[in-house]
Amino acid sequence: MMPPGLHSAISPSKLHRYLKCPAAFTLENTLPEGPSSPQAQEGTMLHDLTERAIYEYLPRYILPTSSEMAEFLKCDIEHANLVHTCYEELLNIYEPHMEWLVEHTVHLTYYDALLVRCSGTPDLILIDRQNKNLHVIDWKFGSFGPILVRDNPQLLAYAAGALTLLPKQMLDYSVQMIIAQPRLNHLDKTTMHSQAINQWVHYTLIPGVQEVLNSKAEVRPGAPQCDWCRFAVKCRGLKEFRLKQAQRLFSLPLEQLTESELIGAYREAEYVKSLASSAITRILDFVFDVKDKGGDIAGFKVVRGRGKQEWMLPEVELVEILAEHVDISTLYDPRFMSPAQAKKRLPKEVYGIIQKYIKKKPGAPKISAEPEESTNIEL
Repeated sequence: MMPPGLHSAISPSKLHRYLKCPAAFTLENTLPEGPSSPQAQEGTMLHDLTERAIYEYLPRYILPTSSEMAEFLKCDIEHANLVHTCYEELLNIYEPHMEWLVEHTVHLTYYDALLVRCSGTPDLILIDRQNKNLHVIDWKFGSFGPILVRDNPQLLAYAAGALTLLPKQMLDYSVQMIIAQPRLNHLDKTTMHSQAINQWVHYTLIPGVQEVLNSKAEVRPGAPQCDWCRFAVKCRGLKEFRLKQAQRLFSLPLEQLTESELIGAYREAEYVKSLASSAITRILDFVFDVKDKGGDIAGFKVVRGRGKQEWMLPEVELVEILAEHVDISTLYDPRFMSPAQAKKRLPKEVYGIIQKYIKKKPGAPKISAEPEESTNIEL
């Protein structure tokens, strides 16, 4: 039986998860695609800006200032600085005799028909035929922590795909894989021979993808494969794994642990706690979206957050009203007091005079679980 999502792309950026938990590919493809996050949208925008900068400046082999980049790209200086860092690092590698490909999609079908849907788009490929070198660069604009190239399936897949751009007789190449994270001022690089990458494809990637495409693939929960998995909220395997993890942590003989074991247990417990908190947020966001579209899920209700009080009159008019009752200097600290501050500072009778000039904005709606006697939700 053909598994769900067989015709979906096996993105190199998700390989690190799919190879560790083969079932994730099929399970994620049972879910609709969610909206792109603000961080992802910014990342796409920065990749587009970097691409434009390369096309503008690399043919002339020049390094403009960040301000000049901001003016050309029509972006703010913060984003221009990030693009400038990436471009400057590129100039440290690039030489005019090299060929370069920006955002060029590479395919892995050359290695095995099983990889027909395994393709990706490296941010930049540099081909140095003169010295038999290949450079594969990936910009990462997030700030989630340093990412290493060594044993990174995404970069290895990009490198394998880039090698298919060369004739067979020219595959005796060294491949340098680079991850640049300008927000973290972090750069990591590793060089491998083309034969080693070829071995990785045949002995790791192909067997791994074969397992991924099996509709009965095994669920293997753990870090990091569960961190960004869209199916994590519904995954029974992950629930059971975390329960066993929590039970083990509760039963640890703390007095017998070494200092390193104790800090390790603490970090593991913090991780379990953060995953639980993340799962709660995702569940509540999902339920809110269902209710916002007119649906309903028993056991949850929409409640209002705390609203914010605002003055209905301009400051000048409020001062004029209060001037007869209190010292005007008490109304500033150093700005004119808010309605909440007025309730604390003013005598009750004076506050009563201006209370009618206060309006309360309703708080943002949010989802709250009903008391425990309500229907339990089976997720």
